[in-house]
Amino acid sequence: MIVAYATSIAAVYFLLTPLKELFRVSDFENYWLLTQQFLAKENPYDFEKLVAASVHGNVGPAHFGPWVYILFLPILSWSFETSLFIYFVVNITAWCGLGVVAANLFAPRKLALSEAALSSLLFTPAFLTFFYGQWSIIVAIFGYLALFAWKRGLYPLCGAMLACATIKPHLGFLVWAALVVLAVIQRRWSVLGAGAITLGVLTGTSELLFPGITSNWLNAFSSSLGWKTASLIMPIRLAFATPADPYPAIPAIVIPLIILWGVCTFFSKKDEFSLLPASPYLFALSCLFAPYIWPFDYTVMIGLHFAIFHSATAEDEQRTSLNRVLLLIFSCVFFLHFFSENQTLALSTYWYPIALLYLYARTRSDSVAR
Repeated sequence: MIVAYATSIAAVYFLLTPLKELFRVSDFENYWLLTQQFLAKENPYDFEKLVAASVHGNVGPAHFGPWVYILFLPILSWSFETSLFIYFVVNITAWCGLGVVAANLFAPRKLALSEAALSSLLFTPAFLTFFYGQWSIIVAIFGYLALFAWKRGLYPLCGAMLACATIKPHLGFLVWAALVVLAVIQRRWSVLGAGAITLGVLTGTSELLFPGITSNWLNAFSSSLGWKTASLIMPIRLAFATPADPYPAIPAIVIPLIILWGVCTFFSKKDEFSLLPASPYLFALSCLFAPYIWPFDYTVMIGLHFAIFHSATAEDEQRTSLNRVLLLIFSCVFFLHFFSENQTLALSTYWYPIALLYLYARTRSDSVAR
């Protein structure tokens, strides 16, 4: 049913030429061009070739590993229009599926599949992935499936999904790190083994299709720390700016590493069941302190959305309803905020993870009171 629903929506988008043209200047075009270069055995990490192949020149250099091309070949190896159609089907299906998985992990009460899928559509950060042709929904569902597999004791599946989430490893990086630490402490070696095998197979397949692609990636690898981002790292860096170094990189390296060390140390002393209750906090903190992140990447916080919106009925129904209303208001304001014409203002949406943390803590307080 969800796939049929997604296909219908994708068909509408596919038939509307203005929307197709919108994606000609999105990150989707960037990924599609990179994949086409990969298939043609032209170095996708050669930025000059990428710009020359672009119709509008609105492209950026590739930073992700060569294993990512194999994951997206089923979507991006076709013509632009066909790939775009498949992109919509996959992303809308993944969006609804993400809601089902997130509800299973974090909703305080059991939800019907249709209710969980529809609730996910109220989470506005995911909308932005369609405006920009991004993959944040797919990254999020891989990560949430890893947590779901961990919860069910499906450790090889957990490792495989965690490996696939390395499309953008910085999203939810504190959660992924805690999961790896617990796997080591608990000797769940199948998590690490399946993760390594998955990355090895994907990278090996990429190397077979395009010999030398891995070395091209390593040679072209460069830091993205010069980008302005939607995390607390941005105002901290601006606070330490000097005329000679207007956007210093040190805070974007040191602060996440300190927080990462603290989280790993904390979970090295915890049992295997402590990760899921802490995950909503860790997702929000990951968004707040990632070296680079954008508002559409806040999709990984969908677990907080479900925990707040579907909190069990409290004795004080008015307070519970207020939490839900505030959640929707914050989500709408966040959505509008992002479309500011000023780039720095548009990326100052780091108040949103803080707002969700506040509402989650408030909801948890209600649960304790019950």
